[in-house]
Amino acid sequence: MYVSPSLSQGEMVNTLKAFNIRDDKVKNLNIFLCGPIGAGKSSIINTINSILEGQISVGYQGCLDSSVSQTLQFHERQVGNAKDGFLHLVLNDTMGLEIDQSNGVHTDDIITALKGHIKEGYKFDPQTPIDENSTYYRENPSLSDRMHCLVYVIPADKISLMDEFFQKLKTIRDAAYEMGESELEE
Repeated sequence: MYVSPSLSQGEMVNTLKAFNIRDDKVKNLNIFLCGPIGAGKSSIINTINSILEGQISVGYQGCLDSSVSQTLQFHERQVGNAKDGFLHLVLNDTMGLEIDQSNGVHTDDIITALKGHIKEGYKFDPQTPIDENSTYYRENPSLSDRMHCLVYVIPADKISLMDEFFQKLKTIRDAAYEMGESELEE
């Protein structure tokens, strides 16, 4: 799906509403938002839903000035609303990444979520990633459970301070590439 930047907001919304997935095995396109604490992941979700609802939507409370993640659980947010209908898009929100592995979302949790193993409501533990015995661990994720798009949300005002953070993103990117290659081999 290509959305031209020259379209008006109404035209873009109509294009998104007309979006359909061509694979019957996939119910929704899962978009995974990943970035540091305070980057604006939850705000992006709220903004998209505000545009589609035609009014301010604050489904998730983020805090751009916080040094502590406001999102503590894995959230799957369907795009749209009950009145006008939901799109075939799900935005997945997570706890923010931090340079120190003992704080913020664990890199292994992000990779596990990309593969579709983490269920809605899982509470992140910066010290310990999810294990296969958790009730929030999905043992055999379907293609519909997996993440189809990984979006990095990076605060532009802090980019020069993020060298160590980019190493974490590289680890996540490499795991995502490996997932794509294994899909091609199946």
